[in-house]
Amino acid sequence: MFRSVEIQGADGEAVQLPLLATAATPYWYKRIFRRDPFRDLAELYQAAGSPVPVTDAPDGTGDGETIDPIDPAALDHLSLIAQLAFVMSRQAAGADLARTAPGDFLLWLDGFAAAAFVEAGPEILDVYVRAGTGGVDRKKPAARLRAR
Repeated sequence: MFRSVEIQGADGEAVQLPLLATAATPYWYKRIFRRDPFRDLAELYQAAGSPVPVTDAPDGTGDGETIDPIDPAALDHLSLIAQLAFVMSRQAAGADLARTAPGDFLLWLDGFAAAAFVEAGPEILDVYVRAGTGGVDRKKPAARLRAR
């Protein structure tokens, strides 16, 4: 899923940050930061007091639960959001992620205001979570599939 997110730059001006989340995003996150993105996300949602969001349509409609907004004040894990945004922005730019080092993240992070990821965190997570839902309509209702 591709989306541009407005985030505050280091100079205080709003910047459009292009993000691309694909099936490879968790792989690159783990390879670059040596952390399990799924465990980190589960911890983040637990700390925020929200269940891990589930949806089966890109607009939040369908049989699944809709994505609950996360209160930015409850986010203790800003590094996860910033690191996830880094990976997705590098994917959007078409960068060679195999040559990306953790130090590149710090150089990239210098381009943003200190509180930028608190404000944009819910939208950044939304790009990643919605990419995992696929947005493809089922051909058969889930109840019919379970009955088999």
